[in-house]
Amino acid sequence: MATVTTLVSAVVTGISDANGINNAGSVVGQEDTVFPYIWQPTQPNGTSGTPTRLPTLFTGGAPGSATAFSVNSQDTVVGHSEGLDANGNAVTRAVVWVNGTIQDLGTLVPTRSTRGASSATAGPSTSTTPAWSSAPPTRPRASSMRSCSTPGSG
Repeated sequence: MATVTTLVSAVVTGISDANGINNAGSVVGQEDTVFPYIWQPTQPNGTSGTPTRLPTLFTGGAPGSATAFSVNSQDTVVGHSEGLDANGNAVTRAVVWVNGTIQDLGTLVPTRSTRGASSATAGPSTSTTPAWSSAPPTRPRASSMRSCSTPGSG
């Protein structure tokens, strides 16, 4: 029989999402449709633990939101957060949280989809120019992928 564990209280809206889990049972998601969180079990894969709200990027004092999507075995979390570009405009930025500290990875540049759904690519550009030069690709190609490194690994 499965055990259901309440991870976060979501006191404002009562809505929370769990988006990712690692092998130790740490869970990441979004609380109250605004706040990213990580829930870490007291013991690996335990049913009791501690939720921690993760910080969002600076939005000039305006309310911002963020979502945590995935967590690795070191509890490094990836997701996105609203932030401001160089001109003070609100943008959605790819982020990573390491030990609870947020790092901006770049703007999510909108790309077109032949299926009508929207998708995005993480990159350092703040441009909203499409990421292709002619027809949109129907699936990612290795030659168009950017390499990424873990913060601090060079």
